[in-house]
Amino acid sequence: MKPNNLRLVNWMAFFVLLVSFVWMTGCSKDNSVVDPQGSIDQSTKAAMEKVAVSDETVASFEPNYNEEDVTGFVLGKVATQIYPVKVWQKMTRVSRNFDATYSGDTAYGKVTSNFEGTLYVAGSYTKSQSGSPVVIDTVVSKQFSTSIVHNVILVKTASQDTSKEHWKVVAVSLPEGGTLTSNIQIQKMTLFLANGDTLNITSPNNYYLYKMTGKRRMIPSVSKGAALKVRVELTSAYADTDFVSVTHGAIYDSFMKGHYRVKTKFNLISSTPEGASYRKVYEATIKTNQYMGYFHAVVNAIPRGVVMDDKAPVETNTWGIPYFVK
Repeated sequence: MKPNNLRLVNWMAFFVLLVSFVWMTGCSKDNSVVDPQGSIDQSTKAAMEKVAVSDETVASFEPNYNEEDVTGFVLGKVATQIYPVKVWQKMTRVSRNFDATYSGDTAYGKVTSNFEGTLYVAGSYTKSQSGSPVVIDTVVSKQFSTSIVHNVILVKTASQDTSKEHWKVVAVSLPEGGTLTSNIQIQKMTLFLANGDTLNITSPNNYYLYKMTGKRRMIPSVSKGAALKVRVELTSAYADTDFVSVTHGAIYDSFMKGHYRVKTKFNLISSTPEGASYRKVYEATIKTNQYMGYFHAVVNAIPRGVVMDDKAPVETNTWGIPYFVK
């Protein structure tokens, strides 16, 4: 055989051996590590979901997202301009999906909650005289749909048992969601704690807070009656001041669920043109209540036109953050 042909045969033999080695190594690894895209048996998945959605860091979100302070006002005439006095939303969760992957005793879950909502704007079609309060004579309601995503990290506390009692949540991401819109998007949220610590969030679903001690990012623990400053930076397609608010303090369990909910409107600090949109900074100060336990602060950003124009469809972007009152 010629030298060139012999060299070619040797290279082909080496290539076959290499491919066989890689294939056998890959099979060995697949037998010892759970495929990240693999399925989880239904009993394990159900156990994880029960723990994830009932955990106080997740369960405390919904009572602050659903403001449900609907009054007895009757919907008034249809017009364009309305002068709002009170704005709130009633949210009803219509479905929830839980997905998870796990390796060993650690699971990574994703909770997607779908809501049907009604935005209520109580106000008047008549502008008040200078210095006089607006007299509420109508309530405008608008229907909308949203999706909110939480990510959770769970650990199994007993390796041979996957029942509910043997999974626990050790960390949660911040929730994020809203309507399908790009006209208003929160870009950053900063929480200034009373002890001087600062939390800077730019990607809520990738920002995890831990429940256990010794971790760098723990769920904020604050005193009763503490004042916390919240700064929100967002981009908006509209030049007008947006309606940005934070709802917090609602109790999430027992017969007191939803009580002590407080809604605070943000103040516009700055607005700078940025291409076809505007980058805006808003700030608000919230005060924790006198009850110990887990709570949630839920930030909603809504364009001004949604509130001021009774025909404008609802656009909203929502971020949240859990905290513990000690």
